[in-house]
Order: sequence, then structure tokens, then C-alpha cells
Amino acid sequence: MCQCTSIKRPGRGGFTLVELLVVIAIIALLISILLPALSAARRAADKTKCLSNMKQLGNAYFMYALDNKGYWPVAEHTYTTTTSPTSHDKRWHDYIGRYVLGSPVTVYDSAGKAYESRDVDFYGTMGGSSSQAEFGNTTDPVWIGTLKDRNTCMWGCPTWRRATLVTTTYTINNPSHPGYAMMWYPMSPNDSDPPGALNNNFFSRRVIISPTRPGQYFKQTQWRNPGERGLLCESVHANLNILAGGLFSWPWQPENPTGQPFPQVPDGGTWAFDFNRHGRLLIGNKATDPSMNLLYCDGHAATVSCREAYRSTRFN
Repeated sequence: MCQCTSIKRPGRGGFTLVELLVVIAIIALLISILLPALSAARRAADKTKCLSNMKQLGNAYFMYALDNKGYWPVAEHTYTTTTSPTSHDKRWHDYIGRYVLGSPVTVYDSAGKAYESRDVDFYGTMGGSSSQAEFGNTTDPVWIGTLKDRNTCMWGCPTWRRATLVTTTYTINNPSHPGYAMMWYPMSPNDSDPPGALNNNFFSRRVIISPTRPGQYFKQTQWRNPGERGLLCESVHANLNILAGGLFSWPWQPENPTGQPFPQVPDGGTWAFDFNRHGRLLIGNKATDPSMNLLYCDGHAATVSCREAYRSTRFN
């Protein structure tokens, strides 16, 4: 009778070091390939969401005009009061806020009392300054800063980094600027105006009103070339002023404020287009690169270059 003896083959205990290194290298390679694609997809989604929110804000402008004899809001209206504080601001978002909030905003004070409103106010109910726009331990429901972490198109750009620099003053997580600014020039400026005309008719054609900055309200139909005229743009400053001294360095300026480091408000906030917000580069996008969103006066929104945004507020 034959007896067979089984031969036990040596088993494999695991991967060798070389094999592990190969696997790790392959995973690292895949990650390096996929991460830029995922990042680009996220940036594209943020840009699309921002465009959608801009269109909602545009619809609010039209609804405001229907309720106000065809007039649109101004970018800023500073007026005096008989009580303290004696100066108060209304901004463009204060005018259209009730058209985009939907349900009232509700907050509670330390005693549990509810406060709610569908209005928006740059200074809140307390007035004076945005830092005073609080009661108890909670935030005023009408203050613009209350809305910054809520689901509203008023703070509609997910890429907005909420940091501003004015001259040498930084504000991180800015509570009073939603990242959009309203254009100042519905009908002008007309670059063929002689320099002496600036004091006569240029400033009166702005939609910003204060004791030191004269302007006026304009009807929706007075905004020239609505399909090309900018209404709201992405900005790192609450105001979007093109300095009068630069009016005659046309056309389609500037080349100068490109490549500014974060948070990018050169010239003390006088040039505030945030043309790095949706660009291919985090900073340093060229003036001709499509890198920021813009809402036009006819209600459509598009991704444009810094130069196109400049033209939309300056052309005749």
C-alpha cells in the first residue's frame, strides 16, 4: 500500500516593502491627478451658484422698481437724523432685502424674546455703526451682518473670503459687506467730457448720495445699454468707486491693479473689483482673464474679465 506524503508549500505572509511602495506611489499619483479636477469642479460649482444668486438679486431690483414708480435703489444714501446718531446709511441691499429674504429673519435675546424682520439695514436698528448693531447677546435681525451665515442670496458667493483692506486697516470676516457692490454710474461717465465738466455734471450722475458726494435716484429705464451696463459686481469693498482722476486714461483701464495679494483692495478701496474670485489663479489673474461674475441691468449675469467689468460701468 502506497503512502503519499503531502508537500507543504511555503505560504505568502504579505506584501514586500517594494510592493507596498509601488501601491503607495500609485495612490499618490491618482490623488495628484484627481485633486485638481475635483478642485476645478468645486470652483465651477461655486461660480455657477454665485451667478444664480446674482440673478435673484437682479429680480429683486425689478420687483423694487415695480413698487417704487420705476426707480431703482441707490448704492448708498447717507442722510441726517434729528436723534443720535445724526448720520445714517442705507445701502442697495437695504432696499431690496425684503424681496429676497422670503420668510422673516428671527433672533432671540438672552431672555428668550423673539425679534423678527424681513427688512435689511446696513446699521441695524441701533444705528451708528455696524459694531453697534446688536441687542443683548444676539444679533439684530435686520442688520446685514446677521445674514452672512444664513442661506440667502444676499451673501450669495461661496468663494467670497470676507476680508477687506482699506488703506492699512484689515477687516477679517467682514460682517457688513456681502461681497457684491453696486455700480455707481447709470448714464455715464462720458469720457469725452472736458476735465472742467467733472464738477458740473459728472458727480450728479452717480447713484450715491451723501453731504459730500452728490448723486440721485434713477429710474430703471435710465440705465443706458442695459444688456451691457453693469449693475452688481463682485467686489472686495462695499463701494465701487472709479476715481475721477482716472477718467481720462481710458479705454478699459486698468492694467495696474493685477496680481494684488489677498485680500486685494488696492488704493484704499477705490479700485475694488475682485477679479481673482473665480479665476484660474487664486491671485494674479490678468485683466483679460474671465475671473469674476457680473450682473447686468437687463437681469442676466455672466463671468467676465476685470477689463469687461470696468467697461460695463464706464462706457458711453
